[in-house]
Amino acid sequence: MPKKPTYEELEQRVEELEQGRQFQEAHENLESMVRERTEKLSEINEALQIEIAELRQVEKALRENEKLYRDIFEKNEAIKLLIDPYSGEIIDANPAACEFYQYNHENITSLRIWDINMLGETEIKKRMAKVISGEKTTFVFQHRLNSGEIRHVQVYSGILETGGKKLLHSIVIDRTERMRAEKALLESEEKFRLISEQSLMAIVIVQDDRIRYANQAYTEMTGYAWSEIMSWTMRDIIKTIHPDDLHFVMEQGRKKVAGISAGVVTHYAYRGLTKSGEVRWIDQYSKTITYRGRPANLLTFIDIHNQRLAQETLIESEKRYRDLADSLPQIVFETDENGTVTFVNRNAFDMFGYFQKDFNGAINILEMLIPEDRNRAMENMRRVMQSGSTRRNEYTALRKDGRTFPISMHANRLIHEGKFRGYRGIVIDLTQTKKAAEALRESEEKYRRIFENIQDAYYESSLDGTILEISPAIENISQYKREELIGMSVYDIYTDPRNRDEFLNLILKKGKLNDFEIFLKDKDGSARPCSITTSLLKDARGNPIKFVGSMRDISERKRGENERKKLERQLHRAQKMEAMGLLAGGVAHDLNNILSGIISYPELLLLDLPEDSPLRRPIKTIQESGMRAADVVADLLTIARGVATGKKVLNINMIVTEYLSSPEYLKLRETHELVNLRTELEPDLLNMRGSLTHIKKTLMNLVTNASEAIEGGGTVTISTHNRYLDEPLKGCEDVRRGEYVVLTVSDEGSGISPGDLERIFEPFYTKKVMGRSGTGLGLAIVWNTMQDHNAYIDVRSDPNGTAFELYFPVVREEAAALKQQAPLEDYMGNGEKILVVDDEQRQREIACGMLTRLGYAAEAVSSGAEAIEFMKGHFPDLIVLDMIMPNGISGLETYEAIAEIRPGQKVIIASGYARTKEVQTAQRSGAGKFIKKPYTLEKIGVAVKDALNDQKR
Repeated sequence: MPKKPTYEELEQRVEELEQGRQFQEAHENLESMVRERTEKLSEINEALQIEIAELRQVEKALRENEKLYRDIFEKNEAIKLLIDPYSGEIIDANPAACEFYQYNHENITSLRIWDINMLGETEIKKRMAKVISGEKTTFVFQHRLNSGEIRHVQVYSGILETGGKKLLHSIVIDRTERMRAEKALLESEEKFRLISEQSLMAIVIVQDDRIRYANQAYTEMTGYAWSEIMSWTMRDIIKTIHPDDLHFVMEQGRKKVAGISAGVVTHYAYRGLTKSGEVRWIDQYSKTITYRGRPANLLTFIDIHNQRLAQETLIESEKRYRDLADSLPQIVFETDENGTVTFVNRNAFDMFGYFQKDFNGAINILEMLIPEDRNRAMENMRRVMQSGSTRRNEYTALRKDGRTFPISMHANRLIHEGKFRGYRGIVIDLTQTKKAAEALRESEEKYRRIFENIQDAYYESSLDGTILEISPAIENISQYKREELIGMSVYDIYTDPRNRDEFLNLILKKGKLNDFEIFLKDKDGSARPCSITTSLLKDARGNPIKFVGSMRDISERKRGENERKKLERQLHRAQKMEAMGLLAGGVAHDLNNILSGIISYPELLLLDLPEDSPLRRPIKTIQESGMRAADVVADLLTIARGVATGKKVLNINMIVTEYLSSPEYLKLRETHELVNLRTELEPDLLNMRGSLTHIKKTLMNLVTNASEAIEGGGTVTISTHNRYLDEPLKGCEDVRRGEYVVLTVSDEGSGISPGDLERIFEPFYTKKVMGRSGTGLGLAIVWNTMQDHNAYIDVRSDPNGTAFELYFPVVREEAAALKQQAPLEDYMGNGEKILVVDDEQRQREIACGMLTRLGYAAEAVSSGAEAIEFMKGHFPDLIVLDMIMPNGISGLETYEAIAEIRPGQKVIIASGYARTKEVQTAQRSGAGKFIKKPYTLEKIGVAVKDALNDQKR
């Protein structure tokens, strides 16, 4: 095909044709080309119109896509970012991202991704490259907010191409709280594991009828290995349950699995069996939990065997208390806070005519009084509740059959765990006492009628008080002569005019007065107590004319009454202390047995533990707590009296000096920094005979009380001096004549009120907060110690302070040196055979454990009968014999039987009580030393060593 000429060539040809003959032909060709071009342009224009229409459709779709993009990107609640993977620039961020990162849109799009990502630019680029290559799309980063807070985020990234450029479309999810929760969960699980493994409570988790978890305590409690237990099903747990309790335990489990709630308990006790067949009381608690996302049963077990034994001991102690109460001649009662009777002894049944069933929470103490006395009794009980002091009141009692009789009721507060729980007291039938009092009154009346004009001064006076006649007996009771008094006014010799006015009002109103007490002025102005019996005489028409009567000097009677009251108070205190002593002795014995394990086992454990063992400190704490409890028991035994035996010659100055360097005194100084202590010790102080422990405890209690009596600053003084009394000293107690060593502890406190001074030596009577300053036994211990030492105590107190003076009889002997603690090596054994006789299993285990640790070959029997049988075929080097064995033959009977079988057998005596008469009898018969429980290594070791050495000599 020939090449088409261009338009320029055509124009040139036209020009040539115009210039020549071919112009016409060229013109025709040009027109043809124009038509051709026009058609072409028309086609192009039509195509352009179509293309424009299509472009408009594309633009519309683009706008719709852009809107959709904005809806998806900007209005989405998820955090979204568009990031240039090469430059790290944040191209776009939706509002959720701006809100999360705390930037506005302009500021956040001016940042690069490493401005908010804590990873660093290089590492971030590596991760973006992985996204572009398709290797990874999910990452966990730490992002910094505008406020500087760091948040843990999870980022999902994908590739987005736009304008021929690849961008990263990243969705950011804040995982901070979730990660914290996961961390807390991990920590919680770790904490559970640590607590569970360290717990003394056995813990088991059962799921799908299989044990999924068991801690170390469970393996120790059952005796099975952990590997055995982890293969168990619920059926295997049956072998850890005693057959007698199996039905009950299985029935509880069956009902729980079946969803039955009636009769199901989640917390109960039963007897368990160890792998070795030992029976132990177990306390079990079960609960449904979620374990690893699925339901499971959490079982916890506590070995309560010792507590169960203690509970049985408590029941026995309560029985002993009831037996003691039933043996008393009075009624012993207890009530709750509302006065409802919760306990009475047997005497109440006979005295009030009720039966035991009547007292089962159905009778109020007020119902046992006549209605007229109930409001007064209720008010007295309220006072007891508020003050805590014992109250004695007389009422008229009401029997069930309606009969009445007079009673005296003594009541005190009943405190349990620091809270008021009711009342405890005694009721005394005053029927015979009242009859005796009435008979005495009649006897005195008869006596007065016979002798009123013989021994007493008979007088007559006018209505205005002028003495008309008076018998010569007045000269025996007054400094006045008979002649001096006649004509005087009786009103002029009244000491107190108010007393005179009261006398006139009563005699004019009643017509007769018997034993009206007044104080009359003697001739020298002194006051003399007198008793006047007077009648108002009237004439035949009933008009009063004069007074007649008798006057008696009652000075001696007043002194006698005061002395009698003082003796009654002393007797009452002695009786109360004796009763408290009986109770305290029994309680202390039981507590000594319980405390033995707490005190003795830690001492054995510490010997076997390395010095760096973390268990040493808690075990020492247990031991120290037990020793403090033993101190309280010692205080109870002090109240029980008769404990300060084994006295030796002491010098109180040495005891004071030792106390001032003791830890107890140093601790007291720390708690009372503003109190100064001064000593005034007589250099040539004489000696006395006593118990070092009890004298030191007495001094410590007095110094502690004196320090606590001082509010703010002040001085406590300890002084000693020799004193000879050539006549009795009248004070708190009457001190006989003789030689004494006097220990005085005085303070500069606010003093003791007269009402409190009467009761300060009663057990548990204290004005201090119980449990914070002491047990309330301090001064009771002081009083009992003085009684045991045949010593005296005098107390002087006023608002400027208080002084306690202790009088100890002097002995003319040399004082013994203070005992030093012996080293362990001095009382180690060499395989000697020792027999322990004790009815308490725990005591046998403790004694044998200590003796074995000390190098002896120890065996034990549980009764006197077993000991006697044992001696028939064995030859122990020494016997450690418990004197108090309630069941079977006693310790003394056992010793006497052993002495017959094996004369000369070495025996040392042990008891939780103080040295009793039975102990003294055994020692007089040849028994060796006496050891007081609870045992310590040194105490039992030294006693055994000394006894064996005596045998060798």
